[in-house]
Amino acid sequence: MLNRIVDLLLPPVICLGCGEPRKIIMGAALCENCVQELEDMKLSENVCPNCLSPKTQNSSCDYCIEGGMLNLSAAYAPYHYHGIVQRLVVQLKFNSIEDAAKPLADAMYECVKGISFDAMVPVPLHARRLQDRGYNQAEVLAKLISQKNGIPVITALKRTKNTRRQSSISVVEKRSENVENAFSINADVKGKKILLVDDVRTTGSTARACAKVLIENGAYEVALLTGAVAPPRGDDKKWKLNFLDLFR
Repeated sequence: MLNRIVDLLLPPVICLGCGEPRKIIMGAALCENCVQELEDMKLSENVCPNCLSPKTQNSSCDYCIEGGMLNLSAAYAPYHYHGIVQRLVVQLKFNSIEDAAKPLADAMYECVKGISFDAMVPVPLHARRLQDRGYNQAEVLAKLISQKNGIPVITALKRTKNTRRQSSISVVEKRSENVENAFSINADVKGKKILLVDDVRTTGSTARACAKVLIENGAYEVALLTGAVAPPRGDDKKWKLNFLDLFR
């Protein structure tokens, strides 16, 4: 009887992960099933400790050898971009549900807990896209993390080109061309150790373009923190197969 009264007074909350009316147990966002699925999406040990790309059979990481970490000192991320993680990012980026950021931000914070940075810099949106969306999801994540670690968030970068969405471009080289000269400096970063923040890393083209501008303008070091690492689309089949091996 008591449970029925509680259910009437407190109607079920919709889980942001599965969309079902269920008991929420994680930050007023996820149900028990989705919390477990989120746990299953954590990056395994089968990734390069430097760039988080899936390891090949070689002792060296192909992504690092090919310059994937150019201008970046390290990369951090808690999850694979798959399942529940992908759904949360979609809710955050395209459905205007900022609450979806909290489970991601909590896990991102744990990745860099205890590591010293002078500032966090969110990857910027172009002004037109920012106006359409109403907020920058990378900035939302950075500010939530800042509440935990006290590292200031500065909008040190400005997006000067309204580029195509990187997710719509399948060829790695084309992604690099898409963001070439797309960013400019917007604040003093000289001598600072910067943590660049974004939602998802795929090929790393956007992060490299941002890091290049920061380093050229005097940043001492730039590391990357994202909520997830995704396999690139299209022609990079070897990378994609290695990524899928992580779930086997």
